[in-house]
Amino acid sequence: MDMLSWRAGPLRDTLLSFIDAVTDPGGPRYVPPAERLAVFDNDGTLWCEKPLMIHIYALLARYRQLARHEPLGLSRRALRAVFTNDHADFDNIFQRSEWAEILGDLAGVPFSEMSDDDFAAWVRDWAGRWRHPRFGVGVSGLVYRPMVELIRHLQSRDFTVVITTADEAAFVRVLSADLYGVAPGRVLGSNFVPRESHLDPSLLVRGYHPDFFHDGEDKPRCVEREMGRRPQLAAGNSDGDLALLRWTAAGDGPRLPLVIRHTDAAREYAYDRRAGRLLAEAAAQGWPVVDMALDWAEIFN
Repeated sequence: MDMLSWRAGPLRDTLLSFIDAVTDPGGPRYVPPAERLAVFDNDGTLWCEKPLMIHIYALLARYRQLARHEPLGLSRRALRAVFTNDHADFDNIFQRSEWAEILGDLAGVPFSEMSDDDFAAWVRDWAGRWRHPRFGVGVSGLVYRPMVELIRHLQSRDFTVVITTADEAAFVRVLSADLYGVAPGRVLGSNFVPRESHLDPSLLVRGYHPDFFHDGEDKPRCVEREMGRRPQLAAGNSDGDLALLRWTAAGDGPRLPLVIRHTDAAREYAYDRRAGRLLAEAAAQGWPVVDMALDWAEIFN
């Protein structure tokens, strides 16, 4: 597939040359199709994560929905974050140290006891109605067109494409096929331990005890566990992706760690918050860095 949203230049040339090299059967850098793997972070790499991550907007909607009918079983800290008018505080507690501690409170409790089918239906309904506060578009309008083009180009060259996310995997899985063309089973993320239904012990429903927090060092561990190999290409935009990109770069053979940098305040947002270590490593190691303002002719679908 043509990558039309990528402006002609060194960054685009680097990507296409790498993909050509690893898929050329006669070339020295050839990788057999069964071994080709590309891994992408989600928030800020495949879709917009500002002013809050999309998953957070879904959680806020669920909290408010529940609060109309029953008291919320959340901690005082979580409740204050939910109902404050200053969402910056809510964003702050999603830093890894805090998020890992209260994951069950914030993302597990509101959907506990739901079946997987009911949860998927809720997410689809919410995604069909929600609109971004600045851009006025739904979830599909917040996907980065150049990244979808890259995914489709990789798939056309027989790469297996995997998405990693610190968000709950089940949330992203509901949307991944429509948004990115990536099957739900190729989405790796945080999750909760299922529990027996109170109504029918033979059935499992959603629980609220965290099973796995998928960020930082846990990203490469989870990819290795689930996929059994190291990616040839990995992309991320924050310090939470640094371990994944380092692991990718350290492998034998051709490897391409790709950094997405948010530099376009007019068409999206400009920020390096929580990306300082990643950008420093990219500069030191010579990893390619996407400058959204310069390298992308279009940003959103």
